[in-house]
Amino acid sequence: MIQKKTWTMWLLTAIVLTGISSRAMASGAIVTDAPDPHLTVDQAISFAIHHHPRLFAYRHRVAAKKAKIGEANAHFLPNVGAGAMFGTGNPGVSNRPYNNGYAYSPFMPITYGGIGPLGRDGTQTSNVFDASIGATQMLFDFGRYLHLTRSAEKKEHAAVADLVTRDAWVILQVREAYAHLQLDKQLVIVYQKNEEQRALVRELTRSLYKAQYKSKLDDEFAQVDLLKAQALLVGMKDDVKTRVARLNEALGLGQGGAKNYFPTKVSEDMSPLSPLQDLVKTALDARPEMHAVKSTVGAINEYTTSVKASHYPYLSAFGSFGTLNQLNTGASYTPGWWLGGAMVNVPIYTGGMIRSQVEASHQKALFEADKLKDLDHRIRYEVVSAHERVRTDLYDVKAYTQAVEEAKLGLRLAQAKYEANLISIVKLTLAEVYLLDTRASLAKAQYRLTVDRAALDFATGRDYPRWVRADGTPRANPKL
Repeated sequence: MIQKKTWTMWLLTAIVLTGISSRAMASGAIVTDAPDPHLTVDQAISFAIHHHPRLFAYRHRVAAKKAKIGEANAHFLPNVGAGAMFGTGNPGVSNRPYNNGYAYSPFMPITYGGIGPLGRDGTQTSNVFDASIGATQMLFDFGRYLHLTRSAEKKEHAAVADLVTRDAWVILQVREAYAHLQLDKQLVIVYQKNEEQRALVRELTRSLYKAQYKSKLDDEFAQVDLLKAQALLVGMKDDVKTRVARLNEALGLGQGGAKNYFPTKVSEDMSPLSPLQDLVKTALDARPEMHAVKSTVGAINEYTTSVKASHYPYLSAFGSFGTLNQLNTGASYTPGWWLGGAMVNVPIYTGGMIRSQVEASHQKALFEADKLKDLDHRIRYEVVSAHERVRTDLYDVKAYTQAVEEAKLGLRLAQAKYEANLISIVKLTLAEVYLLDTRASLAKAQYRLTVDRAALDFATGRDYPRWVRADGTPRANPKL
């Protein structure tokens, strides 16, 4: 018997823990699983929009706004409740009107003859119990709650647009962090080779200096170049650690992320730019921030209309049924009391409350309208700025690509001259160093092009639809 109870207890515990885990995942609990260190940029973005805690916070905010719609709609449905009251008092207390705290109670036409004496001599303390159920139903309110519901719906639309804005921002942060880590990884390789070449030049220069073919100044310059190359390599290795931490933060992991990542190469987009005016128009139509502010303005206008409707009468129906018992004698008001009818509430004087609410809503609408103008100007600037940066980056990538080819040609010529004993090993090594420096410059130009393309996609609102739906939820299979 004891063993059976033990198994039952374990089974119940497992069921409870499973339910807690399911609820935690359904509520958007943060998943601590780290991604594969060899992830691509698309895999990194997908991971971030499914796990970033900032996005969970805004999804909960959307759910809260959606619940507010149900709260506003509740005014159109009956309001039903029950109440009970027990009272002790002097004789005649049961003849007084009262309200049970929820449903309307009538003026009770009760007399001592109808319910009986309170005591043997009619002077004892009266113990009275009453129970009732009542309902109220809104009939007509001049659109007060209709516009309140519409306001709640537009607030939910604004919350969704805010969520999509955060989705787009997370996508941009991941693309930038991934590209920067990729750049630093490439530069570590370049700087390692550069340090090796500078060390070789240093040794050769030292040998030539000892043989009196080079001056002491040449030897010191070679030493300085070596120290600079070593400092660059150390600094870049440290920067890689910083970029790994930055990518973890962009993924929504913080210290729970991987200690290192091995990004795959992101091919630069060399396609020509669309006309600037077309990009600006696309941005003003697609940016979720614009949708959020416009929805907020609409919500404020609907709320203002709802508040203005408070000036007019509010018509509702009500009904209640209950029983009244005299506990001293056991007598009751049978077969029970009931009441039904209609009620009109007409605001006569509110101390300026409605007028103040309307004015406050009007000022909020003006605030959002000015905010919309400012956002329009900022988006235009972001598009123009990103467009010009990308145009410059395209030129730089082409120029440095050509420079790398020329440096390769220069190295081949230097190798041929060295084999023909026309130049020293120092000049050959310097040609190799120049090629490494040019490749580093090309890698930096390609990085700038990648991040500026990402910034342009963000500024024009063209990137996030691949990853999230219109309601802000992540896509299971992004549109690649």
